[in-house]
Amino acid sequence: MAQTSQYCTFYLDKLLFGIELRGVQEVLRFVEMTPVPLAAGEVSGLINLRGQIVTAIDLRRRLELEERPKEMLPENVVVRRRPLWMRARRHWEKSQNRSIR
Repeated sequence: MAQTSQYCTFYLDKLLFGIELRGVQEVLRFVEMTPVPLAAGEVSGLINLRGQIVTAIDLRRRLELEERPKEMLPENVVVRRRPLWMRARRHWEKSQNRSIR
C-alpha cells in the first residue's frame, strides 16, 4: 500500500512551496513582531504565540526575492521542528539499527 502525505502549500511570488502538514502548527495572518537588533537579515523579528516565543523568518529575504509590496500584509506559517538533540538521537538510533520511538 502506498504511503500518502499531505502538504500545506502556498505561493511566494510565482513560486509554489509545500511543507509536510504534520510539521505545520498553524497559519497566521499578520501579527506584530518585536525587532531583534543585530539579527541576520532574514529574521523579521519575534512573535509571541500564546506565551511561546517564535522566530519569524522572511522567506522572501532568505531566497533573495523582491521585497513584499507595502500594501500586502504578510502571512505566517508556523512550522514545528523537533529539537536538535531529538533529531541527532533519531539519526544515531537509525545508524545503530535500533528501534526508534
